[in-house]
Amino acid sequence: MVHKVLGIPDELEPIEINIYAQEATPIPTGITKSIDSLTQQYSASELEALSTSIFEDNHSYYAYIDFINPNGVNVLNYTTSYMIDETANGGLITITNDTMAAIINDLGPGLSTIRIQIAESPY
Repeated sequence: MVHKVLGIPDELEPIEINIYAQEATPIPTGITKSIDSLTQQYSASELEALSTSIFEDNHSYYAYIDFINPNGVNVLNYTTSYMIDETANGGLITITNDTMAAIINDLGPGLSTIRIQIAESPY
């Protein structure tokens, strides 16, 4: 009987995540807008995406990233913000290989989830 042992490689590559975030406006409902409706948070189904990327405004954006293991446990919760570098039509988040090595050990085997929130953004 042959057993193959899989492990984490000695050197991991950094992870680069391309992110696209467009400005959006509330979908018109025909109801007169109140102050509350102008300042409330909307769900994705209540918004219409525009063609303008939020990264085109020369403002530095950061992302908070959750790493969720296959059991649904968040192993790294908003402890570090990652700068979003502007690209031609979106943004790029880079997570270093050292950070990934630490996170992978905490995630364990199986399919994990990455959840991203753009900090200080209404989107």
